[in-house]
Amino acid sequence: MAEELHSIFVIGDLTSYNLHPHDRTNSEIHHSAIQFDRVNKQQTARETTNRPWAYSTTSPPESKRAEEVRKGAVAPDRSERKRCWEARDNFYGCLDKRNVIDSLNGDGKKTAERECAAENKQFEQDCAAAWVTYFKKFRVADYQKKKTFERLDKENANKM
Repeated sequence: MAEELHSIFVIGDLTSYNLHPHDRTNSEIHHSAIQFDRVNKQQTARETTNRPWAYSTTSPPESKRAEEVRKGAVAPDRSERKRCWEARDNFYGCLDKRNVIDSLNGDGKKTAERECAAENKQFEQDCAAAWVTYFKKFRVADYQKKKTFERLDKENANKM
C-alpha cells in the first residue's frame, strides 16, 4: 500500500517531466516525492495565510456567526433579526397563498414541504432554530385564538 501511494505522488510529479517511472532510480523517486510534498505544503500555507478558512474545516467568520445564531449560541443583532423576520414573512406569504396554517403537522406540513421549500429553507437559514419552531407554533396558536374570538363574537359572549 505504501508503494502505491508513493507511486501516485511520483506519477503526478513525472508527468510534468514526461518521464516514465521506470526511467528513474528509487532515490530519485523518493526525492521527487519529498519535493512534491514540500511544494504542496508551501502552497497550502500560502493560501491559508490569506484565507484561514479556505482549506480547513472552519468556515468564514460570517457563516460561523450565522451558524452560532442558528444554534442559539449568540443573540442575533438588529440586522440579523430583520433578515429573520423578512424570511418569516416570505414563508408565511407562501403558506397563505396555499391556505396552510400548520406547517409542522399533517397535510399542511406536506404542502409546505412541497410548495414552499425554498422559502422554508431561507427561513431556517436566516433564523435561530428555536425561533423557527416558535414562529411556526405561534402561527397555529394565533390562528386558533382568532377563530375562538370569532366564535365568541358570534355567540354574543360578554367582552371583558
